Amino acid sequence: MMHAHLVFVTKYRGKVFTREILDELKLIFTKVCSDFESELIEFEGEDDHVHLLVNYPPKFSVSSLVNSLKGVSSRLIKKRKYPSIQNKLWAGSLWSPSYFAGSCGGAPISVLRQYIENNTDDNNNANSLTQVCRYIAVMKDYEWKYGDKRFPKTNLEPTLLFTGNYAEYIIPEESSANINIRFSADYTCEDLEQILLEKAKPLGIELSFRRSGEAFYCDDEHLKNLLSQAINQVTGLRPRFSGAGGTSDARHMIKYCNVIEFGVQDATIHQANERVKTKDLQMLEDIYFEFLKRYFQG
Repeated sequence: MMHAHLVFVTKYRGKVFTREILDELKLIFTKVCSDFESELIEFEGEDDHVHLLVNYPPKFSVSSLVNSLKGVSSRLIKKRKYPSIQNKLWAGSLWSPSYFAGSCGGAPISVLRQYIENNTDDNNNANSLTQVCRYIAVMKDYEWKYGDKRFPKTNLEPTLLFTGNYAEYIIPEESSANINIRFSADYTCEDLEQILLEKAKPLGIELSFRRSGEAFYCDDEHLKNLLSQAINQVTGLRPRFSGAGGTSDARHMIKYCNVIEFGVQDATIHQANERVKTKDLQMLEDIYFEFLKRYFQG
């Protein structure tokens, strides 16, 4: 006998299956398998898909077995006029035209049975992506303290989710995510890592960290006054100093000297057509020159 793991998905991925419908599908699939001299070893499903583990003789093709399983079940289930199906799949077939069929010839039946039993709503821990998404939701809801008003409030954003799983209907065994945190001086990198680890532990999430630098702010009033005077000399304007900028290359110098940053306007920063006016660059050069002149004269 050959072994196959089959996955059928509802049309439009409609969430229409109740436990009653799933129980009836199991009876239908069992009868169809019997007609093909086959055996339904395991069956489980959720509201929009089902898993079947089938033993079948080599004289039948998987495609002919699948066509019969989907065709007979679609016809009989739709005859019953279940409200959940009538409301969402009122015309056409019950199933999506595509399906997954995996050969299980090299895997023990006990392993496959355990896999199918684990793919239920009662055991969502089997879905690594679900766990990663839960963790992100927990951290997005975390209430960050906000004492240092020189900075925007600490903020966490997911920037990448990846499973490496390109089969549409297969639950991923492993998933990963990239998370970026823009934080204020209320926290150090070590503080953040401890918080992230504490929240990850109950979900079984493993973390690795890459530190880009600590939050810092220029408290050197002499530098701020010199820059303010240089800007006013060139533009006639008075600047407002802010810690709202993002990750800065100045983080590499802050350990060795005082740092103050000033650059062109960032209206298009990080955009596809990031650009700057040439007159702004000329003005920036004049401000830098005026600042350096004042600094070394002082």
